[in-house]
Amino acid sequence: MFVEFTYDRHSVINALRYHFMSRGEIKFMRITLMVLFGIAVIGNLFGYVSFGAVFGIFMMILILLLIFWYWLPVLTYNKSATFKDNIRLQLEDQGIAIATQRGEHMISWKSFHNVVETSDYIYLYRNTRSFFIIPLNAFKEEERQAFRQLLHQKFASYEVSSAH
Repeated sequence: MFVEFTYDRHSVINALRYHFMSRGEIKFMRITLMVLFGIAVIGNLFGYVSFGAVFGIFMMILILLLIFWYWLPVLTYNKSATFKDNIRLQLEDQGIAIATQRGEHMISWKSFHNVVETSDYIYLYRNTRSFFIIPLNAFKEEERQAFRQLLHQKFASYEVSSAH
């Protein structure tokens, strides 16, 4: 199967947001800060915690949100030339050939350890930090179903996420 597409900046930034916000350590940090904030607010109401501490925790949450929701996805998008290229994929039983203006690279399906599908993209993870995203709108409906079927055959860890 042959697929050709270009990435949409806004959509890719949202896809990167999903990636960063769904990482385990980021989820743990978010939950920890929210619990800490809740405890600080309750402590402030009972007079055990100063308003400055509550405000400081709130600012920490706000700064981290700005980093992971805005700055990191935009920075990643701007640094990656791949997101600005015209991408041509050749999907085969042994792997995926990714071609851009700079060249072509064949990646075996065994190189990927996890697949996550959202409403807009399929994420092919090589590890927790390295992944390749394929927009679902690059496929015609019958091609999309065939690609999903191929991925289900290759990966036991195929995950469909309702987020994004």
